[in-house]
Amino acid sequence: MKTPLRVLIVEDSEDDVALILRELRNGGFAPEHLRVDQAETMRAALLEGDWQIILSDYSMPGFNGRDALQIYVESGCDIPFIMISGAIGEEAAADLMRAGAHDCVLKEKLARLCPAISRELGEVQIRAERQAARETAARLLTENRLMMQQLVSVQEEERRRLARDLHDELGQSLTAIKLEAASIARAQKMPMEQLKASADSIQASTDRIFSIVRGRLKDLPPQTLYTLGLMSALRELTSEWQQRTKIPCSLVVTGPISGLDDATKLTVYRIVQESLTNAAKHAHANHVEISLTHCQSDSNPKADVLELVIADNGIGLGEASTRKDGLGLVGIRERAHMLGGELHLNLGQAPGTQVVVRLPLSDKRQSG
Repeated sequence: MKTPLRVLIVEDSEDDVALILRELRNGGFAPEHLRVDQAETMRAALLEGDWQIILSDYSMPGFNGRDALQIYVESGCDIPFIMISGAIGEEAAADLMRAGAHDCVLKEKLARLCPAISRELGEVQIRAERQAARETAARLLTENRLMMQQLVSVQEEERRRLARDLHDELGQSLTAIKLEAASIARAQKMPMEQLKASADSIQASTDRIFSIVRGRLKDLPPQTLYTLGLMSALRELTSEWQQRTKIPCSLVVTGPISGLDDATKLTVYRIVQESLTNAAKHAHANHVEISLTHCQSDSNPKADVLELVIADNGIGLGEASTRKDGLGLVGIRERAHMLGGELHLNLGQAPGTQVVVRLPLSDKRQSG
């Protein structure tokens, strides 16, 4: 099968164009071409066409190869420009190369044309891949900076919450207990009703303290994760989430997951926790399915991976990936990458949102 090639030919001779096209076809290309022989038509063609290569004759009356090269350079196009000449010296060829041409081919040696085109197309691909890599690196850097900003913001908000809880809620409750206890201690003959009221006040203040402590403990890694294992912790998490949101949530585990280290267990737990929050607050789902599977890696049959899939039937996450009140999808991806894993997303498409995380496993991952 011949390789399609969109080629702009700057040439005043139809016969020479026919020779070039025949050489391209013999060299394995299926050319789609446009011939131009004036400055205006060449500028228009560069603006309107999606060309892969430019082939220009060197000697033409009124509009020559150097003029075409100048127009090409001014356009800023990243398209290989190859000069074709009936006779050109080495010094002139070197001068054209310095001016922006990628190669010079003699008409009597057109056999060099297709290899030159293939080489230059390969260079274009390399440049495109490098540019894509630079853009990816820039995007990741921006996301990492955003994540760090979010981390700092979340950390400061947590500190403010803790300070507020300690100062306002816990401080008031402990002060009330202290006053009631002092009142009881000073009273020699306190009526039973007053004694009971003081005891009830102390109990109510104690209940408030326990409620605050329980609320703060939810933000910390659950002890169940380290004492009873990941499966128990996930069951506890999904059960509490269902009770709070009234959204059905199923959990299916396939294969052994008892040999995970603490970092992997915590990563899986936090990703599930974050995904459930997204499903309720942003995707507006009314059903969530979670599966955790110990399986072989697609890329390396000798390696095992832990595949976590959280799927909902909502409307998609939208801006949840960069929301300001949490780490969102950026945080999920970074948690996976920290363990050498990968994240795949299906956002806003039927049947909703699907988060797929694959974490590598090894014999060294032993539970503590």
